[in-house]
Amino acid sequence: MSRRNVRVGSLTPFLSSSVAGAADEDARSPRITEHPVSQVVRRKDPVTLRCRAEGTPSPSVVWTKDGELLAAGGGNRLTLPDGNLFFLSVEASDAGVYRCIASNEAGQAVSKNATLEDACEYRWCTLLHAPPGPARPEA
Repeated sequence: MSRRNVRVGSLTPFLSSSVAGAADEDARSPRITEHPVSQVVRRKDPVTLRCRAEGTPSPSVVWTKDGELLAAGGGNRLTLPDGNLFFLSVEASDAGVYRCIASNEAGQAVSKNATLEDACEYRWCTLLHAPPGPARPEA
């Protein structure tokens, strides 16, 4: 078949796959740019585990705790639009190992582990919540 005999309809599959390939070339796998950091927190205090990711298209972020996927919002916590995980009031049951997972059509990226620890487990909550001691007499 010579060039002049090629029908326009026969190019449709080729053009479709070329256009799709071009769109795929623009997609970039997510990359975690800010990993969550381990923290020791007092019960009832608010805390945010940060996670930032970049990619094309913009990746969506979900979180795991101790290897299990967390629901988007549950009880005292929610995943913010920027991907951070916010706890309104930390409870003892929130202690654990957290990771964020950023994903888009080009792939996914998983953050480093971040441990959320309960200060009361180390008896720091007693020290942190204790009233100030009696004033020392002046010499």
